[in-house]
Amino acid sequence: MGESQTRFWEDGRSHDRQSATEMLGAYFLLPSHHWIMFWSGDVAGYGHVLRSDYLGAWIVSYLVHPKFQGQGMATAFVEEAKRFAETEGMGSLYASIHPENVASIRVAERSGFQLTEQRTNSGDRLYRWPSQPLA
Repeated sequence: MGESQTRFWEDGRSHDRQSATEMLGAYFLLPSHHWIMFWSGDVAGYGHVLRSDYLGAWIVSYLVHPKFQGQGMATAFVEEAKRFAETEGMGSLYASIHPENVASIRVAERSGFQLTEQRTNSGDRLYRWPSQPLA
């Protein structure tokens, strides 16, 4: 995964194999659902919906390989995650997005997510679906 893919992950910090393995292991301990995205038989990306104790809600997150970016993969995944959330009775979904990640902000807004006033500890903005007016 190149710098452009990891730039918005953990404030751009790089991880060695051991710390990355530990982080991934922690993710799989959380209640979660995972998808692999394919394009013409090639792996194009990865996405998941996981339960956040911090928010008391579900978070949608994804990565799309640079070769497949700009082709609607992220939007298609987010729409699938919304359908899944509705089917499973999950209620709200949140997306945690770095303020400079314009492409992901567009995906979230196009998919009906609305900016909330909440922020993560790392300063990411939280977007919520279904959107509700800001208080």
